Amino acid sequence: MGREYYYFAATLPMLDFDKPPAISPEEFITAAETQLTPSDIGQLRAAVDRSPALSGQFFLTAWQTFENELRDEIVSARLAVRSREAQEGSRQDKTVGFSVRPAVAEAIKHADPLEGEKILDRLRWQYLDQKVLGHYFDLEFLIVYILKLKILNRYRMIATGEGRQKFEMFREQLIQEKMSNIHQGEWRE
Repeated sequence: MGREYYYFAATLPMLDFDKPPAISPEEFITAAETQLTPSDIGQLRAAVDRSPALSGQFFLTAWQTFENELRDEIVSARLAVRSREAQEGSRQDKTVGFSVRPAVAEAIKHADPLEGEKILDRLRWQYLDQKVLGHYFDLEFLIVYILKLKILNRYRMIATGEGRQKFEMFREQLIQEKMSNIHQGEWRE
């Protein structure tokens, strides 16, 4: 059993998927540096950076496996839409006890790319909620906290000037690509 960080965990602001966070991941790390061991700080940084230094931390390895499988499913779903060779039920979910396929299918079909991303991020959030059960003051709780901060920080950046501008450019490109595919008869829901 690892260290417990009762005071630090209890002082963290509550996170809600639909609300901007009160702190950024960087502010969280700065505050954590005053409370956590150097080894645990390293694990938090590895979680934020998706670092290969994840070895030895079971939770981070499980998170990385989930992320990889989710991304694989997104790629498979996008290829299936493009090639029209989708066979429902032919692929099996690899993440034991957590099905990603319905959320990925819903996200891929969504006309608004931002809303599609929110569907995927809600799935990530649900996965993290499931994994943190029983962890209230330990490193796993803090890792989940920073991963959720990272998710929320993306939306905070999109809402700001430059981030919003880049997102809108990307969104327009995707919409144009979808419209082009529809006109060419290559798009299907």
